[in-house]
Amino acid sequence: MIYFKRKGVRHAYLLFAPLLVSLIPGCSSFHNQHPPQAFSAEARVLEKTLTLERDTKGIPIRYSLNYALLQWPSAPERYRFPLLLVLHGRGGSGPVYLNLWKTEAKKKHWMILAPSYENQKFTLEDIPLLLEEVIKHYPVDQSKIYIAGMSAGGFISQMLVVKDPAVWKAAVFIGAPAFPADAPELKDLEYPPFLFVHGKKDQQFLWEEVEKSVLSLKERGVRAETFYYSDAGHEQRLEWSKTILDWLESA
Repeated sequence: MIYFKRKGVRHAYLLFAPLLVSLIPGCSSFHNQHPPQAFSAEARVLEKTLTLERDTKGIPIRYSLNYALLQWPSAPERYRFPLLLVLHGRGGSGPVYLNLWKTEAKKKHWMILAPSYENQKFTLEDIPLLLEEVIKHYPVDQSKIYIAGMSAGGFISQMLVVKDPAVWKAAVFIGAPAFPADAPELKDLEYPPFLFVHGKKDQQFLWEEVEKSVLSLKERGVRAETFYYSDAGHEQRLEWSKTILDWLESA
């Protein structure tokens, strides 16, 4: 488990353990600049279940991880899609959260992967297993894998990036806690570009604290950018998806 220091006291920022241990397979050798002009197929959303097993004190436990996937069933052979993993906040679900991204992702020919992890035996070890499953069965451009999360999902996204920064081309944290940029355990990591999206009326995680962490990241040479919304609270709005996806494309 990774711990961060705050005011001299160690705090476990996640209750999920153990953390991410698997590596994502190497980058694809086929890169797409733009979808081919003949590509006119419609995307569709699948709702699926991945059955997992882990050992707990010598006892194997089987459990399921439900997820939603926006994918393109009739894509041209050898075409590979950017993949955005999105993680919902507390009380959410993968299919509902995917709907916030679906319209803009279709315009850009992106795949969206949205697991549902509330009320399940979820650990961070499950995410690389889920990614491997999707990469195995769907045409993913492994050089363009991104992550985004809202609130608790943003926090889990931070943990995944901390554990294995090289997996992700860029990361977006929406209404999430301040990134612990000054924690001694994390200072030597090389991070991908970060985007922090935050409402200035958010009372759960104050934007001023987020701004402090962004400044610390910038001092370390990390590309860390912000979109602040003066009229927004602790939330994510549908209209933000285009701005976020445009930013991810530029990262």
